[in-house]
Amino acid sequence: MNILTIASKDNIKKAIEYLHTCNYKDYSFEKVAQIASFSPYHFIRVFKAEVGSTPYEYFIKIKIEAIKEKLADKNLSVSEAFSACGVEYSGHFAAVFRKATGMSPSQYRKSLWGK
Repeated sequence: MNILTIASKDNIKKAIEYLHTCNYKDYSFEKVAQIASFSPYHFIRVFKAEVGSTPYEYFIKIKIEAIKEKLADKNLSVSEAFSACGVEYSGHFAAVFRKATGMSPSQYRKSLWGK
């Protein structure tokens, strides 16, 4: 028996919509679970079954994609690109970016511009 019901899928959709709109500093696992109408630990299990990753992993993917889009803007510095996505340009998140993309934010930007 599948653990996902139609109502569960709708609740996961609500959580995904929230993850796409919440600011990095506002991320709260408990808040996302509440939006999905699940207890926190049940939420992880259901979310991962539906999406294939944990809510936090999914949220980080959203942020990485947003940063990649902002890095394509030549008018923004790397720090400004991160800030525009609600992320502080720090050693930690630069390392997260590198792990996700295989290159530093500066290297990624250079790869876009062919320099």
